[in-house]
Amino acid sequence: MAEVGQTDMIERDLCSIIRSWPLCEHDGNEHVVITHCQLPNGSLVKVRVRRSGNGWIVSDGGAALDEAIASGVERPTFGMNIRRVLRNKGLTFAEGRIESPRIGEESLFNAVVVIANTSRDIAESLIYLGSTFAEETLEIRTRKILIGRFHSWVSAK
Repeated sequence: MAEVGQTDMIERDLCSIIRSWPLCEHDGNEHVVITHCQLPNGSLVKVRVRRSGNGWIVSDGGAALDEAIASGVERPTFGMNIRRVLRNKGLTFAEGRIESPRIGEESLFNAVVVIANTSRDIAESLIYLGSTFAEETLEIRTRKILIGRFHSWVSAK
């Protein structure tokens, strides 16, 4: 059993480890915050924070849209249901990015969490709605996989 002093040391060590994680970095005039929220492909959501007047704007940098396109969705669409979800959370969709309104410094943490979770949820929705996987037969899916992976060895016919 650990003594009181040892427990404090373990907790301090864990906190110092967590502080050493690269959670925030600069990218031009924006800050990129690496969250603990996972996209469908397993990568972590990177939220972008930029100064806007006397406040801040938080966005996903287009992560949800990029994730859908990378997953094979040919034309991801932000339909009425997705736009309604964004509007209910007080967010907007601008130039491929999910964005918060201008917020104060005291709301930055909450905005980063909301944007990261929303980006993940929207990416999952776009992939699910844009996927034709369920409509295709096993033969067609197998052919697409083989042609995509071994295009020089497998005939498209």
